[in-house]
Amino acid sequence: MISTCTSCSTYFGSLSLPYIIVKLMSNATAQNTPLQGWTNSPDGRGTIDIVSSCIFTNFICVWSVLCINIGPPGESAIAQFLQKLKLALICILGPDFLLLLVIGQWESARSSCRQFKEAGLDGWSMRHAFYADMGGFVVRTKDGVTWPLDANQLHYLIVQGLIKEPVLTAQIILKKSDIDDRNKQNTLVRAFSAAQILWFLISCIARGVQRLAVTTLELTTIGFITTTICVCMFWFHKPADVETRQTIEIEATVPDLHTKAGLDSAYTWYDTPLDFLGPEKTYFGVAWQFWMNLLSAIHILPTKRFRPIRRRPDDAFLPVSRYGMIAIVAAGSFSWGANFVAWDFDFPTTLERQIWRASSTLLLIPLLIGLIYQEILLIFFPDMRKNACLRFASQRRMTDLSRASGEEEKFSSKFRGKTKRIVLWLSNNSPNADPSLTLQLRVLIPALFFSALYALARAYLLLEDLLAFRGQNPDVYKTVNWVDFLPHV
Repeated sequence: MISTCTSCSTYFGSLSLPYIIVKLMSNATAQNTPLQGWTNSPDGRGTIDIVSSCIFTNFICVWSVLCINIGPPGESAIAQFLQKLKLALICILGPDFLLLLVIGQWESARSSCRQFKEAGLDGWSMRHAFYADMGGFVVRTKDGVTWPLDANQLHYLIVQGLIKEPVLTAQIILKKSDIDDRNKQNTLVRAFSAAQILWFLISCIARGVQRLAVTTLELTTIGFITTTICVCMFWFHKPADVETRQTIEIEATVPDLHTKAGLDSAYTWYDTPLDFLGPEKTYFGVAWQFWMNLLSAIHILPTKRFRPIRRRPDDAFLPVSRYGMIAIVAAGSFSWGANFVAWDFDFPTTLERQIWRASSTLLLIPLLIGLIYQEILLIFFPDMRKNACLRFASQRRMTDLSRASGEEEKFSSKFRGKTKRIVLWLSNNSPNADPSLTLQLRVLIPALFFSALYALARAYLLLEDLLAFRGQNPDVYKTVNWVDFLPHV
């Protein structure tokens, strides 16, 4: 496998970009099997049957399982659609990202259940915890500041005595049926999705039993199905398409909350006044936010932000335990393994097969290196994130003061100041300069490099799924003999 990737890299280095494009689009092939291009389907399955079936199944897999957080009152249907589309694109770009997101939420909900149980608050379930983390409970302080709570913040307010009876029983510990009433995802839609997925899997298994070829697009679809099953398991208790929220009034101002927590009166918050309760952001989460901020800076994503936030972010990557990481690797191996099944498939050109092999391998490298690198940082450099945040806040304050002074600087001083501002922006490009989104460049640059490598490899595999129909093994278009297959069922 390594020698193949090395030869592929050497081959790439000797070719110009136009020549590579011409070779990719060429119909020439080094295969001995005569390949078959676009095929109609008068009697068997044709190209359009395969493509439409896979695209529909992928859509069902991705769209039907997504549960977006609750938006602010009056949020338009278009805004909700865009939020769901953003999650869908995360899944398409990398099913591993969605699994990381989902398992982090599941572990957060489990932690919330333990907290409420230890506090002697009965009736709090996983469904309540998911509903809270979705932004189902909104708090309004005495001075009029309003924001959606998560389960941890809600628990804190209850323990501190800021939320008492009868509010606790009437608005917090809701009946399961009350939360289910807010769940608008149709059971019929779920059943239809399960039936479509099951039929697709049975068809692929039947083709394997009868030694009939499948396409790389079908293998990609199987990878999405694996992700869908895992997401359904971890999001089983999460309500879908919820729009109703509970607003809770508390008799305390924001300064009161900070004073009660022993914070300085000059404490600065960025998302909510209870930011101090949140877990430390993960390396992956900060690197992900860097990309999102970069896309916002070039106006690909909307840049409008609110303080405090009006909805819980859908793409907030929460900390995941080592057991969660093992689950991600175990589930993701099916998706990666599907790509390696096509290692010796017939492709329209030999070059395309080589790039497929290289891209399939490159999907593993960034993820495995990233997981190992994060564990090394957490074990041997536990204070690196904290120190980086403190250093950023201090340097940012000094830079702002020097710029505000308006004193005339020498050229060398201006150059050093400009260089420092560039370094500051690279380590933290958040619009509001939130110190918690800081990463040292020696951590950030490798993270950005490997994430870009992952994205490029993933993009090529998705593109090749369609380009490969220029020349397929003729067995791809043969249909399953169900009469012969039935004894195997």
